[in-house]
Amino acid sequence: MNKLILGTILLTSLVGCGKRTEIQENHYIDAPETEFEARFETLRCESYNFGYRECYTKIDAVKILTVLQTSTTRCRLNRNYGILDAHRIWVDKGCRANFIYTNFIEEGESDE
Repeated sequence: MNKLILGTILLTSLVGCGKRTEIQENHYIDAPETEFEARFETLRCESYNFGYRECYTKIDAVKILTVLQTSTTRCRLNRNYGILDAHRIWVDKGCRANFIYTNFIEEGESDE
């Protein structure tokens, strides 16, 4: 199976005292061997004041591939973020992040 490059992400954020931090990551996923078009999108979703929030996705979201956390609170799958349904990602309890999600699950893999 071929590898499909999801993309390179450069995230810059301000940390205390005006310091900048940068994270650069390359993301890969096995390319589907069918004619199905795997799509990938990024969504920023933030829990304000530790409250619950739902954010709408651009495509059917069946799996979150990467969480680029922007909060000091650790984002943990199914504890303070997750996929509610095909069109919504939810966050709660202080999780703030940029989520990379897809409409593709590899054969034999169950959704989380």
